[in-house]
Amino acid sequence: MHVNDGMLVGSQNDGPSEALRLVAARTPDGVSSEVTLEAAWRPPVVTLFVPDGVTLAVTATARSVLQ
Repeated sequence: MHVNDGMLVGSQNDGPSEALRLVAARTPDGVSSEVTLEAAWRPPVVTLFVPDGVTLAVTATARSVLQ
C-alpha cells in the first residue's frame, strides 16, 4: 500500500469500494498521532437507491508508551 496524491492505493480490491483517501494526519498534543481516512462504498444490492454510495470515515489515535 502506498500514498499517491492523498489516495492510499493497495495491491488488491476486496469489494465494491474506492481507494482510501487520507483526510488528515496530525499530532494534537505532540505525543500522540491522529489519522483520518475515508472511502466511498457502493452496496451491491441497493445501488438504485443510493447511487453515489455511502461515505465511510474512520479516525484512529495512537500513542507510544516509550519515552
